[in-house]
Amino acid sequence: TNAPDSEISGIYFMGSATSPGSPGSEQLDTGIHADSTSPGLKVHGNIFEALNIGINLVGTPRSRVYDNKFRNIIGSATASTGYGILASNGADWTDIYDNDFDGYNYPTDSSSVMRHAIYISSGTSHAIAHHNTIRGCIWAGININTSSTQTEQVGLTITGNTLDHCVNSATTPVYSGSINVYGNHSGFTLDSNTILNSGGDGISDAGLAGDDTHLCGWDTIVGNTINSVGYFGITVEGSGNNTVGPNNIYSVSLASPGTYSGVRLTSTAEGGASVPGQPANNRIDLSTIASPAGQMAYTLADNADHPGIINYVSGITPGASILNGNGTLIKTSGGITKTVTASAYTLSSMDGTVTFSAPIGIALALPPCNSTSMLGWKGSLENVGAGTVTGTANGSDAIIESGASASSFSLGTNHSANLACDGNGHWALVLY
Repeated sequence: TNAPDSEISGIYFMGSATSPGSPGSEQLDTGIHADSTSPGLKVHGNIFEALNIGINLVGTPRSRVYDNKFRNIIGSATASTGYGILASNGADWTDIYDNDFDGYNYPTDSSSVMRHAIYISSGTSHAIAHHNTIRGCIWAGININTSSTQTEQVGLTITGNTLDHCVNSATTPVYSGSINVYGNHSGFTLDSNTILNSGGDGISDAGLAGDDTHLCGWDTIVGNTINSVGYFGITVEGSGNNTVGPNNIYSVSLASPGTYSGVRLTSTAEGGASVPGQPANNRIDLSTIASPAGQMAYTLADNADHPGIINYVSGITPGASILNGNGTLIKTSGGITKTVTASAYTLSSMDGTVTFSAPIGIALALPPCNSTSMLGWKGSLENVGAGTVTGTANGSDAIIESGASASSFSLGTNHSANLACDGNGHWALVLY
């Protein structure tokens, strides 16, 4: 089609594809092909069968594709065919919803033949895919991919979709998610999707491998339900400034029980080269991850040569946690409760509430407040013992109480205090 605001409805597109075909060849069976001359195209109420591509939108903006059925869309794990809907080269503001995709070979359902149900690529921005039902894809059910030489993809929304038995081939790379994002992108929202029985990850969100020029991220991945996946529940690869969680993640690591976690951060992108300086400044909420015995909630594999990079992780019992660039847990905020009975104690970055219960006086040493490990530390001190707790700052650090500066403080019996470090050598103390 090449007419603006066209409408295609109520047609049975029956092709003759029996193999993946070759991209660009005349043998490639396509149901509908539209380009930039057909803005505002509406496609609804159709059936697409025995094709290599059901609907191909090449630079077709503002299209609406809804209430269609796709089956026997034939591709493979290696050939770039087998797409239910392909939106590429600036098919901006495309709205894809309420479609049904059956990726198995019809009618026997003996194997998967559809590569991707929905593929949004090559710089297409502000598209939305919502409330689609996808079953049995070879690779990702919803795949998003843009290279460094193409226009950055921005503002995509993937919401309310159900994907079952995707990444469903022994030849599919295991780093693929049922929802798979790779490449030059930012500002995506992936929320309220249900992912079941993925052979790979549930969701994978990756930057460009080895590329620190086209930095990717600023995505939001929240409210998704992920259950029964082969590898990680959610992987963030070479990407920063993302908000991940809370998500409902249940059974993971089915390919190797106890090996893979609910959420993973890594500096590598889709199994390729590391992205220098990433992942950084990601905020991960693990509070709604169910972790049966033998399963991990969270892992970080990162560049050890970037120890100053910070990622913020909350929801790890007993409290919020912050990890540096080489994956070391450096602090919890309001988390671990420590009981001190000895006569001397050095405050730890892992402490949240420290209770002193010794029958004698206690010497409390405060570590350097300008260290990475104490950056932003906040906690409370409670003295329920019989003696006085004397806190002493390190070196030139200052303890500031009610505007006054000192090098030490005293905490009498049955008294408490709030203590915080601003990371600049200043301890803020509030006695009460």
